[in-house]
Amino acid sequence: MPHKPSIDSLSVWLNKSAIQQAFTTIVCPILEAKAVVKASGKEEAVKLCGDGKHDYPVAGEVTIGHTGDLVVKLIVEPASGGYSGEVLYHDEINAIGISDMVVDGQRLKQKEQ
Repeated sequence: MPHKPSIDSLSVWLNKSAIQQAFTTIVCPILEAKAVVKASGKEEAVKLCGDGKHDYPVAGEVTIGHTGDLVVKLIVEPASGGYSGEVLYHDEINAIGISDMVVDGQRLKQKEQ
């Protein structure tokens, strides 16, 4: 019977300032649009904050790292789940990853940040 590997320890590196910058870039236009909707309605939000035709920002995402063939994303979207509107995208950043991992007592080397 095959052996199931067990991760004994895992260390993660994080570039906090890069994640903060990406989050701010995505969330500010969304919050501005929400404020315009509340004060003046959706049509005004489309004109002032959106594409001028149909949509205004309501969600966003940025890829913040890769670990092997896994992608790590920061996603901002309404808590209600369903939404219709503009989705903002930020350029991919390399801000999180695995720096050290021990599996079944054996240290595996990971890519340095």
